[in-house]
Amino acid sequence: MARLAGWQVAVLAIRASPPGTTNEQIVTALAISKGESGWDPAAIGDTTITDATWGPSVGLWQSRTLKAERGTGSPRDIDALTGNPQAQAASMASISGGLTNWQPWSVYTGPDGRGSDGPWRQHVPAAEDALDAAYDRFSNDQFPVTTVDELRSASGGALADLALGIDDNVVQPIASAADALAGPLAILTSRSTWLRVGLITGAFVLLIVGILLLSREAIGGVASDVLAARTGGTT
Repeated sequence: MARLAGWQVAVLAIRASPPGTTNEQIVTALAISKGESGWDPAAIGDTTITDATWGPSVGLWQSRTLKAERGTGSPRDIDALTGNPQAQAASMASISGGLTNWQPWSVYTGPDGRGSDGPWRQHVPAAEDALDAAYDRFSNDQFPVTTVDELRSASGGALADLALGIDDNVVQPIASAADALAGPLAILTSRSTWLRVGLITGAFVLLIVGILLLSREAIGGVASDVLAARTGGTT
């Protein structure tokens, strides 16, 4: 699976988050993911510290797998996580207690395993840009999206799944189609576009009315001349 764009990871995190999640929490989740995997859902880590209990870390948030949970569908099931960005996001949400506890991630805590002074902070600007891009994808002048809960709602459904483009079989064609449609759709949903359409339509109507009035006057003049000529010819 290809590395994901930041906005795609943002949507995944938002869909997995509980109601009431804040923009700051999503930014933190994105920065941690960037530091852990570089937003690569195929990333595998901690392979040198596996033992009888723990398996490798998998996916966007490098969720540490438990060998005893393999095949169970749990947040630490390696089979469920491998190649499945949605499951990886759900695992992150579960392990973090709904995006409230980031202590399990060393990229958050730093080498000493305490606090929040880890390398995740250097990825905050990229995380903020990714969240902004996600808002831009699912918002327009008529239907502005300004909160995580609104973005979760706007990014739900089959059409949003296609636009998200995270299925291995459709990621490239869907992503390309979404990008190709983004420009025209933005134009069609823009308030300024319809204002221009209204002005052009109004100008066209005025032009037609003007032509009809001029034609009416011209026809009336010709008719008067013909009537006068006939009247003059019979007297």
